[in-house]
Amino acid sequence: MIRRLLSVTAPIVWLVATAVLAAPADPLEVIPDDTLGLVVIKNMAEANRRVQGLTEKMKIPAPDLLSLDIDGNDFWVWSSLTSIRPRVVVVEYNSHIPPDRRAVQPYDSNSAWDGTSFFGASLSSFLKMGSEKGYRLVHTDSTGINLIFVDNSTPDVDTLFLPESDVISRVPNYYLYGLRHPEPGTNLDDRYVDSPPDGKS
Repeated sequence: MIRRLLSVTAPIVWLVATAVLAAPADPLEVIPDDTLGLVVIKNMAEANRRVQGLTEKMKIPAPDLLSLDIDGNDFWVWSSLTSIRPRVVVVEYNSHIPPDRRAVQPYDSNSAWDGTSFFGASLSSFLKMGSEKGYRLVHTDSTGINLIFVDNSTPDVDTLFLPESDVISRVPNYYLYGLRHPEPGTNLDDRYVDSPPDGKS
């Protein structure tokens, strides 16, 4: 169904952590072609400026698909983005956290994933923020890694997708072998924060 929302040449913006780059680079220069852009987000405050600069350089009004995979601050970066409104958002979440619990890793511009199950935000937290932004959850992938949201204003959204309440919640199933990250050895209840209050996402 997602393919029906996006054309083959739909502009895409990838938000990635600086750690994935082998060498420092100007985020606005790392553009393989006219339809794929790579934005390196160093902190939440610059997210809007970086994305806006990329869309202007690529001469596109806005990306149709936003893919967020930055190992921790995904929730905070999406919550801060106001310069663009993609039709589809793919975002990494933490399926180790019970799906009905609101829990978010505190924002830290120097955050680096430690390889444990402490990272990102829960399904419930993303559901709340997505709803406030006017998006609905349409899919959780079978590995328990990504959520897919669609803009509520999408034509025929109610006929293209199941109701949000019918979307299956997942548990970690990395590489489709039931693998999961190890526990960090500390009380996670003391490390997560609740989602921001209403209107603060």
